[in-house]
Amino acid sequence: MAKRSPRQFLRDLFRTQASDLERFLRTRVSNSEDARDLAQESFMRLLRLDRTEFIRRPEQYLLRIAANLAFEHRLKERKSLVNTVAELPENGQTTIPSAEDEVANQQSIVELERVLETLSPNVQAALIWHRRDGLTYAEIGERLGVSGNMVKKYLQKGVAHCRTHLKENGNDD
Repeated sequence: MAKRSPRQFLRDLFRTQASDLERFLRTRVSNSEDARDLAQESFMRLLRLDRTEFIRRPEQYLLRIAANLAFEHRLKERKSLVNTVAELPENGQTTIPSAEDEVANQQSIVELERVLETLSPNVQAALIWHRRDGLTYAEIGERLGVSGNMVKKYLQKGVAHCRTHLKENGNDD
């Protein structure tokens, strides 16, 4: 069998796997545009490889790259959510925070990140998509590949976990 160039290898893989890869990513990220971008980045990372002939199962290798990119993307989204929540004024008025307020906000951000990290990926995603992006149970269920009832359970579990954590740490707000 003739050796394929890295570009030909990528073309062949793109023809056979692009739509499946994008569909795979749509279940793991918040919107279709991000899924397309991550799919493209997955192929670009493969293109950067020098020795593609050593890849035994290119489809699985591509899925692994995509899954890693989706995970990194979710981490960035979570940090963005934490920053957005921390920036919201409580009374709707814009004020310049004092140094003490800044320290308290940073501590709250770190605490919120720590609590979110203890949740399963599906519960994290459901909370973020529902609270930050305003998605419905059905929309979240479609992205996660679960029913709307399961999404409701994820949200209940996540909120209960956060409330319990806040009570344990003396934050009864």
